[in-house]
Amino acid sequence: MKRRFDERGQAAGLESIPFGIIVFVGGLLLVVNLWAVVDQRAALDTAARDYLRAYTAAPTGALARQAGEAAALSSIGARASEADLRIVEPDEPFGPCRPATVTLRLDIEAIRAPFIGSTGSTTITSTRTELVQPYGRAIDESSGVTTCDG
Repeated sequence: MKRRFDERGQAAGLESIPFGIIVFVGGLLLVVNLWAVVDQRAALDTAARDYLRAYTAAPTGALARQAGEAAALSSIGARASEADLRIVEPDEPFGPCRPATVTLRLDIEAIRAPFIGSTGSTTITSTRTELVQPYGRAIDESSGVTTCDG
C-alpha cells in the first residue's frame, strides 16, 4: 500500500504564527503605554506634594508661589518640560492655618509606538491640599496676623 502525502485533512494554521506575533507586540505596546501613564501620575503626585511643602513653608504669598513652582519643576525633573506642566496655583488668600490647594496638569501622548510616532494625548491631573504653617511664622496677607489665633 502506497501512502500519499497530500493536503487532505490539513487545517489552516500557518497564518496564526504572524497573527500571534502581531497580537503579542500590540499587547506589549499597550502595557508599556499604560505603565508610562501610571509612572507619570506618580511623578505628578510627588511634584504636587513638593509644591505644597515649599509653598506652606514660606513666610509670604509671593515667596510661597516662587518656592512652590521651583520645587514642582525640580521634582518633575526630566519627566516633563516646563511647557508641558501646568500649575493651577492656590487662589485662597495666603495666611497661617489656611488651606492651600494646588492642581498640576500634564499632557502626555496617548499611544507611542516605534516607527509610527505618537497619536493623541491624555491629560493627567493631581490635586493636593495642605494647611499653611499652623505653628510657623507665616504672615496673613489680609490681616497681618502671624499665628493661627487671629
